Amino acid sequence: MNKTFYLFPLTFLFLISACAHTPKDSKQPLSKAISEKGNSLYYYLISELQNFEGKGDEALLFLEKAIKKDPSSSHLLIEKAYEMARMNKLDEAFELAQKAYLEHVDDVELNILLGKIHSTRKEYDLVFKHYQQALEADRDNEEIYNLIAREYMAADKPHEAIKILKKLTEVKPEATSAYYYMGSIYATHLKDYSKALKAYETVLESDPDNSKILEIIAEIYLAQKNYSKALEIFDRLGEALPGDPAPRIRSALLLYELKDLEGAIRKFELILSDNLLSDKILYYLGLLYEEKGEEARAISLYERLPDSSEFYVEAVIRRAVIQKRKGEIEPAIALARSVLEKHPQKIEFYDLLASLYLSKKDYDRAVQTIRRGLGRHPKNEDLLMSLGVIQEKMGDSSASLNTMKLVLGVNPDNPTALNFIGYTYLEKGEHLEEAEKLIARAFSLRPDDGYIMDSLGWVYFQKGDYQKALSLIQQADKLIPDEPTILEHLGDIHLKLHDKRLARKFFEDALYHLRKEEEQDKKDGEQIQRLVKKMGAL
Repeated sequence: MNKTFYLFPLTFLFLISACAHTPKDSKQPLSKAISEKGNSLYYYLISELQNFEGKGDEALLFLEKAIKKDPSSSHLLIEKAYEMARMNKLDEAFELAQKAYLEHVDDVELNILLGKIHSTRKEYDLVFKHYQQALEADRDNEEIYNLIAREYMAADKPHEAIKILKKLTEVKPEATSAYYYMGSIYATHLKDYSKALKAYETVLESDPDNSKILEIIAEIYLAQKNYSKALEIFDRLGEALPGDPAPRIRSALLLYELKDLEGAIRKFELILSDNLLSDKILYYLGLLYEEKGEEARAISLYERLPDSSEFYVEAVIRRAVIQKRKGEIEPAIALARSVLEKHPQKIEFYDLLASLYLSKKDYDRAVQTIRRGLGRHPKNEDLLMSLGVIQEKMGDSSASLNTMKLVLGVNPDNPTALNFIGYTYLEKGEHLEEAEKLIARAFSLRPDDGYIMDSLGWVYFQKGDYQKALSLIQQADKLIPDEPTILEHLGDIHLKLHDKRLARKFFEDALYHLRKEEEQDKKDGEQIQRLVKKMGAL
């Protein structure tokens, strides 16, 4: 016997029960609106079967055949409207939905569809009209409340969105989607973190291990700078997600933020023992032990990072810094030279070796190292900047100026180079209009840079506007306290304002901080002599 004969009725029942657009409370199911005239029901069922198998084009073909057989069927028009909407043919979908709406004004899914189409057309009065009709027909439908809330948010009416979501919680207290959405609105748009937390905690009551909600709550506590509460949540996340090291890393970093260095180290050691993200943990642990003063332990951790690690370069630099701090400059140079030989493509290692040569005033080798890097990377902005700085420290102002011009050739918007060239012109008393333009450009690119702010103040000083100069350079002093050049400039301004007492104070402070510096270059020596001379003239 043919088995298809027995299977077809089961398929038929399944398709009828699975109809996605049959409203719950309509007086008469729309499926009854499909007559059997001319076998339209047959084509409709074949269309549903094709849809079920993911064959959209074939489904639409059979649906159109069903409509041809029975053009009066509202249900078939609605089905085709949905198909058109899914294919983003909204005009066709709208026309069909409007036609069906004339006979089915209370159909929930039809009103939702029309509301969505009107939303894309920005016809907001009609959007709310259809969503309201859908809501009157189905008060328990979470989707409709959320759609209305979304429309209020699109219209920048967060308080109205909150009201409609609260109505949903009154109808369905278990509707966690409403609390989730309210939490998002409170946190992101209204910045009312206490209400956001209350909404999210309501979600946690029914789903205490919801990692997404826990992450959001932790971030809210961080935004409030409530690090202790954030730490509690990250600890909960760590327990809920034992295979994910991220929450445990955040916990460790928060312990560090809370000045619990030992606790942070213990946390990182535990993560490391589980072999989770070992490269990152090795590096973080190294930093913590370095801060703790256990430099040998820090170096041993840095040494374990492989060449392939994203933290390898930083770890090598930290090792060299520790050696230099301990006075072991030659071992630090040997380390930098060895890694540079091994990784000549790493620009950072050229800078590292050059800076170590600079620390022992071996300017020639510092320059040679940077030029070696430029031989491999001739237009590298960072290497050119380093060369210019070294040349300045050597006292070769002309060469330094030319190098900084090369930097601008690579990047015309490099604020440091713009400021350097402009300030050099000011010091020499040359090209003052050009100097002002360059420094103003640098300031527009980096308005919170104390050094650039000082340069701009010095422009006004040169123009005789001492009050404006004073205001800018005082701001620079707050950003970069104890900087000798800024202190000297403040002294010069007060001298012009006939306040010799304050001028002497700033000159003395500048001299004090200059003499404190361990590594003084030629330019520092010239500044010391200049300050001594100014103080002698007071």
